Amino acid sequence: MAAEKTSVTITIRGKKFPFRTEADNQRVQQVVEFVNKRLDELDSQSSSRPNVGTNDIKLVMLALLNIADECLICQEKLGEIMERSENLLSEIAFVDL
Repeated sequence: MAAEKTSVTITIRGKKFPFRTEADNQRVQQVVEFVNKRLDELDSQSSSRPNVGTNDIKLVMLALLNIADECLICQEKLGEIMERSENLLSEIAFVDL
């Protein structure tokens, strides 16, 4: 059974966004803080990237691409870890015989 969705309003870069989620408030706040932190980091680097800091949409898209890239890297690493653990479990099972 799916968790019940609740309405929440988050604030990203001073703008409020209402949405519905199954996540608890603590998790929502963690995500909001992560996104705001990433946007602030990119904004502080914008002096070396012309026209990025002047357009929130470009900044958000850049953050989204960076976060997606990190997510894909983590998924790849997790796949490697899972494969390695399966191999180790197979070796352990073989030794026990």
